[in-house]
This record gives sequence, structure tokens and C-alpha cells, in this order.
Amino acid sequence: MRKILLASILVIGSSEVAISADAVIDTLPVESAYKWSGAYLGGFIGYGFGDTEHLNPPGETGDLDIDGVIGGVAIGYNYQMGHYVLGAEADIAWSGIEGSHGPALFNSFNCGSGPCETEVNWLATIRGRAGYAFDNVLPYVTGGVAIGGVDARIPNAPELQDGEDTRVGWTVGAGIEYGISSQWTAKVEYLYTDLGDWRYDSDGSDFSATAEFSTVKFGVNYRF
Repeated sequence: MRKILLASILVIGSSEVAISADAVIDTLPVESAYKWSGAYLGGFIGYGFGDTEHLNPPGETGDLDIDGVIGGVAIGYNYQMGHYVLGAEADIAWSGIEGSHGPALFNSFNCGSGPCETEVNWLATIRGRAGYAFDNVLPYVTGGVAIGGVDARIPNAPELQDGEDTRVGWTVGAGIEYGISSQWTAKVEYLYTDLGDWRYDSDGSDFSATAEFSTVKFGVNYRF
């Protein structure tokens, strides 16, 4: 009788331990089946659109359109913790984002006999990324520093109003990346970028321009 009682206690105790263990396992973070950790290298192409403004205080043109194609390469690294994915990415791109307006009187600024022109010739960003993985689908937010090569001019102005500069600004956006295979991914990304303003005169007359724009990019990455 004692042996039967002891055996019953052992069986019941083992069952409770097993149930407790299952409960603990159920509360632990579940790993995403697709592994996002590691370095990657990729390329992208896209389109940019936004605004520029030319100023010579108190005169200003108001917002004028700029747009164009953009394309380049990116390098980055992801670190995965369960479903959470943190990373960093740097990219550099050739840019055809530009606009030419006038000659006309815009608000209180006259471009004279020639148009007011703005160009973003190249663009680089250094950004952090944070996302939540649904297996091989990774929606994420991103933001960081933007660096751009810009140029503004009034070609037919009597003085030399033409100036290139390298501007440091900021960028923020979001995207979604899809794991095609263990090594290849594809992504769509939106970024808003503000490069601030820069001087473009050579006679001390305080001509300046601004560049604020959005980009939508389609890219492919190879994971190492």
C-alpha cells in the first residue's frame, strides 16, 4: 500500500513539474524563424520630391518644387533579439533632385532675367534602424544624419550668384524589408530629409537657398 501511495505521489509531482515547465516555456519570447542578425550590402533606386526656397532678405521666393531620380549603395548591420531587430545603416547616392523656376517675381524675390535653380547632386545618410520581425517580414523605423552636396544659382544675374556647398542635416522615415532567402532581402523605404540652407553669392549680398525633400527607395540587400 505504501509503495502504491509513493508511486502515485511521484506521478502527480512529475505531472505538476511538467505543467509548470510548459507554462514557463510559453511565457518566454519566441524567436523569429527568419534570422535577421548580421552584416549586409545592397543597392537601391528611387525618386525624390520636395521644396526649395531662395532668399535674399527680406525677399523670398516661397516654396518651389524640386524632384528627380536617386540611386546608390548601402551597407549595414542588424542585431536580433527575439522578434526585435536593431541595426545601423549608411548609404551614399547620386541624386538628380533639382528644380528650375522663373524668371518671374515669386513673393518678394525676383530671379531677374534667369531662373532660380537648385540641385542636390549627391546624398549620404548614417541612420539607426529599429524593427519588429514577423518571420521574414521586417517593418522598421529609421533616422539619423544626412549629408548632401548642393548647388544653387541664378545664371543670368549681373553678379555671380552660383555656389556649391556640402550641407549636414537630418533624416527620418520608415520602411519594410522582406527576406527572399537566407541571404537576399528586398525593401521599400521612405525618408524625409532636411539639408537646411546655404549661401550661394560671391558679392556679400546674402543670397541663400534651402532643400527639404522626401525620397521613396526600392532596394535589394545581400546578407553575409
